[in-house]
Amino acid sequence: MGWAEEPVPSIDKKDFCKRSIIEGRQPSFNLKSVTRVLNDGSCLYLDLYIFAHKEQLKPDRLIILCEDVTDTAALQSSMVPAVNKNSIKVDCLATARDYIDKFFDSLNDILLVTTGDGKIKKVNKSTQLLFGYTASELIDRPISMITGDEELLRHSILDFRF
Repeated sequence: MGWAEEPVPSIDKKDFCKRSIIEGRQPSFNLKSVTRVLNDGSCLYLDLYIFAHKEQLKPDRLIILCEDVTDTAALQSSMVPAVNKNSIKVDCLATARDYIDKFFDSLNDILLVTTGDGKIKKVNKSTQLLFGYTASELIDRPISMITGDEELLRHSILDFRF
């Protein structure tokens, strides 16, 4: 239920929420991170939870619970710059990975990336075209699937180990 949907002449929003809760049209109302500046200049952050309490033979009442979320709010605000910095790094890494993937796939030569024990981790398009396998058919399979010359494979692996 939005504010514009129900005209409430000369009643402010807080009063409208209070009446909506008491009348049962709205089960509760939450206000997150209500901020108060203290005398020493520090901030106090509160979450307010407002709901109705009805008992027989007693008038309807509103219950308002306050939760001090100052530590959480301070932690979140200190984390925002770090999260933003990491987000930028992730974007840069994704851009670099896309560039490397495009370069890798544009090579006309056969290119395979393998683990030290000969398990295929990545192949380019030329490899797929020459051997007639899709990337998913080659990834995590032994390189011996492509060639049975074990001596060539062992020699190649040993030559490129650091």
